[in-house]
Amino acid sequence: PVLFNRDNNLFLTPIIQNDIILNGPDKDCSSEADLFDDRYRSNERVTILKYKIDVNSVGFYRFYGKNITFDFPSFFYFLDPKSNKIESKSLNLVPSIFTENNNGFSLDNGGVYELSSGINIVDSNLYLKGTSTNPIVFKGKGDSNWDGLRLDCNGGNLHLENVIFKNYGKFPYTSHNGNFFTGGVSIYNCNALINNVKFINADSEDALNIINSKLNATNLSIENSKSDGVDLDFSHGTINNMVAKNIGGDALDISFSNIEFYNSNLVNVIDKGISVGENSVIDINNVLIAN
Repeated sequence: PVLFNRDNNLFLTPIIQNDIILNGPDKDCSSEADLFDDRYRSNERVTILKYKIDVNSVGFYRFYGKNITFDFPSFFYFLDPKSNKIESKSLNLVPSIFTENNNGFSLDNGGVYELSSGINIVDSNLYLKGTSTNPIVFKGKGDSNWDGLRLDCNGGNLHLENVIFKNYGKFPYTSHNGNFFTGGVSIYNCNALINNVKFINADSEDALNIINSKLNATNLSIENSKSDGVDLDFSHGTINNMVAKNIGGDALDISFSNIEFYNSNLVNVIDKGISVGENSVIDINNVLIAN
């Protein structure tokens, strides 16, 4: 199997791939738990794969292979073993309209803000709070497409309230500082509180991609997404009152996540209204999926 790093678009092939036959009379095979504990049956074929991963190449990896003989996780996250936090070489690209203090970056003034480039924030909290009558609207200059938001809280907080992201992202990857992401709005390692937020005309693979985070979302709206609406990986929390309309992929796609999903309407979805994959648990109540 080939390894693919979805954060930097890097492919890796094994530097060692050996097949071993354990001789003996037994015909049965080891369980997955046995393999991870180095316990093997005799007369069993074992394939050993070794990959060389640079310690600076942190990110999510996916295995690609047609002949995988047992169910090991198709995703894993590689973190530099020398550090308990993710070290990023990315620069913070923050609009001048944001305020910076010891609590991170913030914007409390509603209005329409036209951006010529994406927002990239690493190792910081982010607080964007408009009002119901005067929301914060991010859009490209002259309604052109812009590169959206990439945020790594590194265990900190994200608070989005009365915010609109409009006409953003690129398919299939949105670029930030030379790195490529599937999400037009990509949220990593955050305690995320999202209330009354709209994602309109996303041209990215995911209108909203939340990874390794805790989520409390209410009144979430996804409109006219080129591909997936909300994509959650390695995350847990609640989505209450989500409206998704005209979605080119899945309206809600989760993997390795535990989600409560309530009181929502998913309409005109090309692929799946709800996609539950890879060791996920979801509690669904009062959700309409139409067309």
